Amino acid sequence: MALKIATLNVRGLQDKTKRNEIFYWLRQKHYDITLLQETRVGENDVWKWSREWEGEGAYWGVGATNSRGVGVLIRKGLNAKIHDVVKDRDGRMVKLKVEWKEMKFQIVNIYAPNNEKERKNFFQKLKSDVDPKDDEWHLVIGGDYNCVEDSVLDRRNCVSDFDEGKEELGELVAMYGLEDIWRRRHINQRQYTYFKKNTPKASRIDRFYIDQWIDYTVDSCEIRSSIRTDHSIVELNISDSGPERGKGYWKMNAKVLKTDLFRDTFQSFWPKW
Repeated sequence: MALKIATLNVRGLQDKTKRNEIFYWLRQKHYDITLLQETRVGENDVWKWSREWEGEGAYWGVGATNSRGVGVLIRKGLNAKIHDVVKDRDGRMVKLKVEWKEMKFQIVNIYAPNNEKERKNFFQKLKSDVDPKDDEWHLVIGGDYNCVEDSVLDRRNCVSDFDEGKEELGELVAMYGLEDIWRRRHINQRQYTYFKKNTPKASRIDRFYIDQWIDYTVDSCEIRSSIRTDHSIVELNISDSGPERGKGYWKMNAKVLKTDLFRDTFQSFWPKW
């Protein structure tokens, strides 16, 4: 059994018809937890939108302008404990703790700023907003980062100066032992989540970072088409039992010994052993 998490920049939900169509589409997809960005939710919308979702719960981060706003939607009937919900004041971050089966997650939904200086400051601040690293609670950060780490693989017909803030993001990733799980599963593949209208420009700015120690539990991470937005949806499926094993004896893949993850983990582990 898998916990299905998705992230999608909806480019506004103020239009009721569009909102109802997206909510219906998400329910049909049976995502357990959906992270939404650029909702443009206002204080007066929170109760109404939560009711329209018809799920187990909805948590909204309200922004100061109509270009912000994030939300976390919980599927009706999901057997999980949700607590410690925290929102920032800018409508750019909602974090919550999720206990599902025998696993515990700190899930963070982010919508990073378009402005380069604000984005650098946002990632810098996020390092303190996220709870301290805890082996019991596995960190999952999803959302729209408005930058990429590798402009060669993750941008098309774009200039790299859009990626101010990637150093601060890299510091966050290193601090918490995270990995870009889609990139781990699609090493040299080019696929994009945002396509700028009437131009050939595209980028993979929507993604998930997860705790490296739960990599083995991930069944899949895929980019899929969506509706009523120019962003694609990113799906993350986490199994409660790890990947299914086939018949025969287990044999270690020696290539693992040459990976950066193994090397870095071994170097940090060995002196303490």
